[in-house]
Amino acid sequence: MIPKLNELLEHQTTIVLGAGASKDYGFPLWNDLKTDLIEELNKGTHNIKDEKAKDWWRDALENMSENDTIDRIATEASEDYFKVFQILLSYVICNYENRDFLSGNSGWIEIFAERFFELLEAANSDSEKIKNLLQNLKIVTLNYDRAFDYRFYGIVQKRLQSILTKPREFQKHYEPIFEKACIVYHPHGSLGGSGSKEFSIPHSYTYLNRNSLPGIDYGNSGDLRRSIDQGIMPPILPVDDLLEADNGTYNEVNNFLNNSRYAICIGLSENGIKNSALDFSKIDKVYYSGNTKVEDNFEPLNLRASEIIEML
Repeated sequence: MIPKLNELLEHQTTIVLGAGASKDYGFPLWNDLKTDLIEELNKGTHNIKDEKAKDWWRDALENMSENDTIDRIATEASEDYFKVFQILLSYVICNYENRDFLSGNSGWIEIFAERFFELLEAANSDSEKIKNLLQNLKIVTLNYDRAFDYRFYGIVQKRLQSILTKPREFQKHYEPIFEKACIVYHPHGSLGGSGSKEFSIPHSYTYLNRNSLPGIDYGNSGDLRRSIDQGIMPPILPVDDLLEADNGTYNEVNNFLNNSRYAICIGLSENGIKNSALDFSKIDKVYYSGNTKVEDNFEPLNLRASEIIEML
Protein backbone atom coordinates (compact mmCIF):
# COMPACT_ATOMS: atom_id res chain seq x y z
CA MET A 1 0.00 0.00 0.00
CA ILE A 2 1.31 3.44 -0.91
CA PRO A 3 1.96 5.83 2.03
CA LYS A 4 0.12 9.13 2.41
CA LEU A 5 1.65 12.16 0.73
CA ASN A 6 2.80 13.74 3.99
CA GLU A 7 4.71 10.55 4.86
CA LEU A 8 6.29 10.35 1.42
CA LEU A 9 7.44 13.97 1.54
CA GLU A 10 9.21 13.58 4.84
CA HIS A 11 11.88 12.29 2.46
CA GLN A 12 12.82 13.14 -1.09
CA THR A 13 10.21 11.64 -3.42
CA THR A 14 10.26 11.62 -7.21
CA ILE A 15 7.16 11.29 -9.40
CA VAL A 16 7.87 9.95 -12.90
CA LEU A 17 5.20 10.42 -15.58
CA GLY A 18 4.80 8.61 -18.90
CA ALA A 19 2.33 8.95 -21.76
CA GLY A 20 -0.41 7.14 -19.84
CA ALA A 21 -0.36 9.89 -17.20
CA SER A 22 -1.37 12.53 -19.76
CA LYS A 23 -3.88 10.29 -21.52
CA ASP A 24 -6.59 11.30 -19.04
CA TYR A 25 -6.27 14.84 -20.41
CA GLY A 26 -6.64 13.79 -24.04
CA PHE A 27 -2.96 13.52 -24.97
CA PRO A 28 -1.84 10.68 -27.26
CA LEU A 29 0.03 7.51 -26.50
CA TRP A 30 3.19 7.00 -28.56
CA ASN A 31 1.55 5.07 -31.41
CA ASP A 32 -1.15 7.72 -31.77
CA LEU A 33 1.54 10.40 -31.79
CA LYS A 34 3.16 8.67 -34.77
CA THR A 35 -0.16 8.76 -36.64
CA ASP A 36 -0.58 12.46 -35.83
CA LEU A 37 2.90 13.25 -37.15
CA ILE A 38 2.17 11.48 -40.44
CA GLU A 39 -1.10 13.42 -40.78
CA GLU A 40 0.74 16.68 -40.06
CA LEU A 41 3.27 15.82 -42.76
CA ASN A 42 0.51 15.14 -45.28
CA LYS A 43 -1.23 18.46 -44.60
CA GLY A 44 1.61 20.34 -46.26
CA THR A 45 1.23 23.28 -43.87
CA HIS A 46 3.73 25.28 -41.75
CA ASN A 47 5.62 26.46 -44.84
CA ILE A 48 8.02 23.50 -44.82
CA LYS A 49 9.48 23.47 -48.32
CA ASP A 50 12.07 20.72 -47.91
CA GLU A 51 10.26 17.89 -49.70
CA LYS A 52 13.19 15.50 -49.24
CA ALA A 53 13.03 15.98 -45.48
CA LYS A 54 9.28 15.38 -45.45
CA ASP A 55 9.68 12.25 -47.57
CA TRP A 56 12.42 10.99 -45.23
CA TRP A 57 10.21 11.42 -42.19
CA ARG A 58 7.15 9.97 -43.87
CA ASP A 59 9.11 6.86 -44.86
CA ALA A 60 10.75 6.52 -41.42
CA LEU A 61 7.47 6.84 -39.52
CA GLU A 62 5.43 4.60 -41.79
CA ASN A 63 8.04 1.83 -41.75
CA MET A 64 9.23 1.94 -38.14
CA SER A 65 9.12 -1.43 -36.40
CA GLU A 66 6.77 -2.20 -33.54
CA ASN A 67 9.55 -1.94 -30.95
CA ASP A 68 11.15 1.17 -32.43
CA THR A 69 10.62 4.67 -31.03
CA ILE A 70 10.16 8.11 -32.51
CA ASP A 71 12.98 9.32 -30.28
CA ARG A 72 15.45 6.82 -31.70
CA ILE A 73 14.52 7.64 -35.30
CA ALA A 74 14.95 11.35 -34.58
CA THR A 75 18.57 10.83 -33.55
CA GLU A 76 19.29 9.45 -37.05
CA ALA A 77 18.02 12.57 -38.82
CA SER A 78 20.41 15.15 -40.23
CA GLU A 79 20.36 18.61 -38.67
CA ASP A 80 18.06 20.02 -41.38
CA TYR A 81 15.73 17.01 -41.24
CA PHE A 82 15.66 17.19 -37.46
CA LYS A 83 14.52 20.81 -37.57
CA VAL A 84 11.59 19.79 -39.78
CA PHE A 85 10.66 17.18 -37.19
CA GLN A 86 10.88 19.75 -34.37
CA ILE A 87 8.43 22.00 -36.18
CA LEU A 88 5.97 19.19 -36.93
CA LEU A 89 6.06 17.74 -33.42
CA SER A 90 5.75 21.19 -31.83
CA TYR A 91 2.53 21.87 -33.74
CA VAL A 92 1.12 18.44 -32.91
CA ILE A 93 1.77 18.96 -29.18
CA CYS A 94 0.49 22.55 -29.31
CA ASN A 95 -2.75 21.37 -30.93
CA TYR A 96 -3.27 18.83 -28.14
CA GLU A 97 -2.56 21.47 -25.50
CA ASN A 98 -5.12 23.72 -27.18
CA ARG A 99 -7.80 21.01 -27.14
CA ASP A 100 -7.02 20.36 -23.49
CA PHE A 101 -7.25 24.08 -22.67
CA LEU A 102 -10.60 24.46 -24.45
CA SER A 103 -12.04 21.30 -22.90
CA GLY A 104 -11.60 22.53 -19.34
CA ASN A 105 -10.57 19.01 -18.34
CA SER A 106 -10.03 18.42 -14.64
CA GLY A 107 -8.59 15.28 -13.10
CA TRP A 108 -5.81 13.71 -11.07
CA ILE A 109 -3.31 16.57 -11.48
CA GLU A 110 -5.70 19.06 -9.89
CA ILE A 111 -6.37 16.63 -7.04
CA PHE A 112 -2.65 16.11 -6.50
CA ALA A 113 -1.95 19.85 -6.56
CA GLU A 114 -4.67 20.46 -3.96
CA ARG A 115 -3.30 17.67 -1.74
CA PHE A 116 0.17 19.17 -1.98
CA PHE A 117 -1.17 22.62 -1.18
CA GLU A 118 -2.95 21.25 1.89
CA LEU A 119 0.45 20.16 3.21
CA LEU A 120 1.86 23.63 2.55
CA GLU A 121 -1.14 25.17 4.29
CA ALA A 122 -0.72 22.85 7.29
CA ALA A 123 2.85 24.13 7.63
CA ASN A 124 1.15 27.33 8.86
CA SER A 125 3.53 29.74 7.12
CA ASP A 126 6.56 28.02 8.67
CA SER A 127 9.05 28.94 5.96
CA GLU A 128 11.41 26.05 6.74
CA LYS A 129 8.62 23.44 6.55
CA ILE A 130 7.33 24.92 3.31
CA LYS A 131 10.83 24.99 1.86
CA ASN A 132 11.41 21.33 2.78
CA LEU A 133 8.12 20.26 1.19
CA LEU A 134 8.96 22.10 -2.02
CA GLN A 135 12.47 20.68 -2.14
CA ASN A 136 11.45 17.09 -1.34
CA LEU A 137 9.07 16.86 -4.30
CA LYS A 138 10.66 16.10 -7.66
CA ILE A 139 8.69 15.68 -10.90
CA VAL A 140 9.96 14.04 -14.09
CA THR A 141 7.81 13.73 -17.20
CA LEU A 142 8.96 11.82 -20.25
CA ASN A 143 6.14 13.50 -22.20
CA TYR A 144 6.41 16.57 -24.42
CA ASP A 145 3.18 18.13 -23.16
CA ARG A 146 2.89 20.58 -20.26
CA ALA A 147 -0.39 19.28 -18.82
CA PHE A 148 1.19 18.74 -15.41
CA ASP A 149 3.25 21.96 -15.34
CA TYR A 150 0.31 24.14 -16.37
CA ARG A 151 -2.07 22.82 -13.73
CA PHE A 152 0.29 22.12 -10.85
CA TYR A 153 2.06 25.48 -10.82
CA GLY A 154 -1.14 27.42 -11.42
CA ILE A 155 -2.94 25.84 -8.47
CA VAL A 156 -0.10 25.62 -5.95
CA GLN A 157 1.38 29.07 -6.56
CA LYS A 158 -1.99 30.80 -6.48
CA ARG A 159 -3.13 28.99 -3.36
CA LEU A 160 0.20 29.46 -1.59
CA GLN A 161 0.10 33.20 -2.20
CA SER A 162 -3.35 33.31 -0.64
CA ILE A 163 -2.12 32.01 2.75
CA LEU A 164 0.93 34.23 3.09
CA THR A 165 0.31 37.30 5.21
CA LYS A 166 3.20 39.58 4.34
CA PRO A 167 3.07 41.54 1.06
CA ARG A 168 5.31 40.12 -1.63
CA GLU A 169 6.38 37.28 0.69
CA PHE A 170 5.78 34.70 -2.00
CA GLN A 171 7.77 36.55 -4.63
CA LYS A 172 10.67 37.15 -2.25
CA HIS A 173 10.95 33.80 -0.47
CA TYR A 174 9.08 31.06 -2.31
CA GLU A 175 9.07 31.84 -6.01
CA PRO A 176 12.86 31.28 -6.18
CA ILE A 177 12.34 27.88 -4.54
CA PHE A 178 9.78 26.95 -7.19
CA GLU A 179 12.21 27.92 -9.92
CA LYS A 180 15.27 26.24 -8.40
CA ALA A 181 13.87 23.25 -6.52
CA CYS A 182 10.24 22.47 -7.27
CA ILE A 183 10.82 21.84 -10.97
CA VAL A 184 9.14 19.71 -13.62
CA TYR A 185 11.95 18.04 -15.56
CA HIS A 186 11.40 17.27 -19.27
CA PRO A 187 14.36 15.16 -20.48
CA HIS A 188 12.79 15.00 -23.95
CA GLY A 189 11.82 18.66 -24.05
CA SER A 190 8.56 20.61 -24.13
CA LEU A 191 7.21 23.85 -25.58
CA GLY A 192 8.94 25.68 -22.72
CA GLY A 193 7.96 26.85 -19.25
CA SER A 194 4.61 26.23 -17.60
CA GLY A 195 2.53 27.79 -20.38
CA SER A 196 0.80 30.20 -17.99
CA LYS A 197 1.22 33.97 -18.17
CA GLU A 198 -0.08 34.54 -14.65
CA PHE A 199 1.95 31.82 -12.94
CA SER A 200 4.90 31.19 -15.18
CA ILE A 201 7.86 29.01 -14.30
CA PRO A 202 10.24 29.85 -17.13
CA HIS A 203 12.98 27.41 -16.21
CA SER A 204 11.30 24.01 -16.14
CA TYR A 205 14.29 21.92 -17.13
CA THR A 206 14.49 20.51 -20.61
CA TYR A 207 17.05 18.71 -22.71
CA LEU A 208 20.24 20.79 -22.88
CA ASN A 209 18.98 22.79 -19.86
CA ARG A 210 18.21 25.80 -22.01
CA ASN A 211 17.54 28.89 -19.92
CA SER A 212 16.18 30.92 -22.82
CA LEU A 213 12.87 29.34 -23.75
CA PRO A 214 10.15 30.64 -26.08
CA GLY A 215 7.17 32.23 -24.35
CA ILE A 216 4.46 29.94 -25.71
CA ASP A 217 1.18 30.08 -23.83
CA TYR A 218 -0.50 26.74 -23.25
CA GLY A 219 -1.98 25.62 -26.57
CA ASN A 220 -1.33 28.92 -28.36
CA SER A 221 -0.31 28.06 -31.92
CA GLY A 222 0.06 31.77 -32.72
CA ASP A 223 2.81 32.07 -30.10
CA LEU A 224 4.44 28.96 -31.53
CA ARG A 225 4.32 30.28 -35.09
CA ARG A 226 5.82 33.64 -34.06
CA SER A 227 8.58 31.90 -32.13
CA ILE A 228 9.54 29.70 -35.09
CA ASP A 229 9.37 32.67 -37.50
CA GLN A 230 11.82 34.49 -35.19
CA GLY A 231 14.17 31.51 -35.29
CA ILE A 232 13.49 30.49 -31.67
CA MET A 233 12.82 26.78 -31.81
CA PRO A 234 10.94 25.12 -28.94
CA PRO A 235 13.28 22.76 -27.06
CA ILE A 236 11.48 19.61 -28.17
CA LEU A 237 14.49 17.41 -28.74
CA PRO A 238 13.78 13.67 -28.69
CA VAL A 239 16.55 11.60 -27.17
CA ASP A 240 17.36 7.95 -27.74
CA ASP A 241 17.53 6.71 -24.15
CA LEU A 242 19.69 3.75 -25.12
CA LEU A 243 22.47 5.92 -26.53
CA GLU A 244 25.13 7.37 -24.26
CA ALA A 245 24.14 10.86 -25.38
CA ASP A 246 25.15 14.00 -23.54
CA ASN A 247 21.82 14.73 -21.91
CA GLY A 248 22.36 16.98 -18.92
CA THR A 249 18.72 16.72 -17.86
CA TYR A 250 18.85 12.92 -17.56
CA ASN A 251 22.08 13.22 -15.59
CA GLU A 252 20.47 15.66 -13.19
CA VAL A 253 17.31 13.55 -12.91
CA ASN A 254 19.32 10.45 -12.06
CA ASN A 255 21.28 12.41 -9.50
CA PHE A 256 18.17 13.17 -7.47
CA LEU A 257 16.66 9.74 -8.19
CA ASN A 258 19.74 8.31 -6.48
CA ASN A 259 18.96 10.53 -3.48
CA SER A 260 15.23 9.76 -3.36
CA ARG A 261 13.78 7.30 -0.87
CA TYR A 262 10.54 6.86 -2.81
CA ALA A 263 9.32 7.16 -6.39
CA ILE A 264 5.85 7.03 -7.90
CA CYS A 265 5.91 5.88 -11.52
CA ILE A 266 2.70 6.57 -13.47
CA GLY A 267 1.77 5.82 -17.07
CA LEU A 268 4.91 4.01 -18.27
CA SER A 269 4.99 0.51 -19.69
CA GLU A 270 7.45 -2.07 -18.42
CA ASN A 271 9.41 -1.75 -21.67
CA GLY A 272 9.30 2.02 -21.36
CA ILE A 273 10.94 1.80 -17.94
CA LYS A 274 13.54 -0.76 -18.96
CA ASN A 275 14.44 1.15 -22.13
CA SER A 276 14.69 4.53 -20.43
CA ALA A 277 17.85 6.13 -19.09
CA LEU A 278 16.26 6.52 -15.65
CA ASP A 279 18.05 4.81 -12.76
CA PHE A 280 15.70 3.52 -10.04
CA SER A 281 18.26 1.15 -8.50
CA LYS A 282 19.00 3.12 -5.32
CA ILE A 283 15.38 3.95 -4.41
CA ASP A 284 13.90 2.07 -1.45
CA LYS A 285 10.46 1.68 -3.01
CA VAL A 286 9.02 2.51 -6.43
CA TYR A 287 5.21 2.55 -6.47
CA TYR A 288 4.33 1.61 -10.04
CA SER A 289 0.97 2.08 -11.77
CA GLY A 290 1.49 -1.09 -13.84
CA ASN A 291 0.90 -4.71 -12.94
CA THR A 292 4.41 -6.16 -13.17
CA LYS A 293 7.30 -6.14 -10.71
CA VAL A 294 9.81 -4.49 -13.03
CA GLU A 295 12.64 -4.63 -10.48
CA ASP A 296 12.91 -5.92 -6.91
CA ASN A 297 12.21 -2.46 -5.45
CA PHE A 298 9.05 -1.96 -7.57
CA GLU A 299 5.61 -2.40 -6.03
CA PRO A 300 3.04 -2.87 -8.83
CA LEU A 301 -0.28 -1.21 -8.02
CA ASN A 302 -2.20 -1.93 -11.25
CA LEU A 303 -4.07 1.37 -10.85
CA ARG A 304 -4.87 4.42 -12.97
CA ALA A 305 -3.29 7.77 -12.13
CA SER A 306 -6.50 9.06 -10.53
CA GLU A 307 -6.78 5.98 -8.32
CA ILE A 308 -3.20 6.33 -7.11
CA ILE A 309 -3.58 10.02 -6.29
CA GLU A 310 -6.80 9.35 -4.38
CA MET A 311 -4.82 7.03 -2.09
CA LEU A 312 -2.29 9.70 -1.12
